[in-house]
Amino acid sequence: MIKKSASLMRRFILKQYMVRYIGAAQTTLGIAFFYLSPISFVMLAVTTYKVAIGPWAATHAPWLTLWVFLGMLPAFLVLGLVLVFKFVLASVYGFGNVQGYTHGSPIAADLQDIIARLKRIEGETKEIKVE
Repeated sequence: MIKKSASLMRRFILKQYMVRYIGAAQTTLGIAFFYLSPISFVMLAVTTYKVAIGPWAATHAPWLTLWVFLGMLPAFLVLGLVLVFKFVLASVYGFGNVQGYTHGSPIAADLQDIIARLKRIEGETKEIKVE
């Protein structure tokens, strides 16, 4: 019974579908939004300062002006980039590789073909060495 339910779960609940053009749209939009996000980020940072941080800083941390706050943002950006590079990228690429093998990536198929050819060639060279 457990095997049957696991098989049903794999076939229906966990099944993933390759839908044409969704990946292309997501990739293109992601690249385009990369160029727009700094503008949005700065506007959001200024708004956040003016609405939430500025009034608090006026009484508790008068040194934290808008320009000091905006000057701190690149440091936070660098910290975020380091964290993403050290911990996130390897996981994202590893997950993508697993998905490629699971869902029939043409590169994975080509690699399987190359491995099969290599094994055949290795067998042929062993036969040549024996003779």
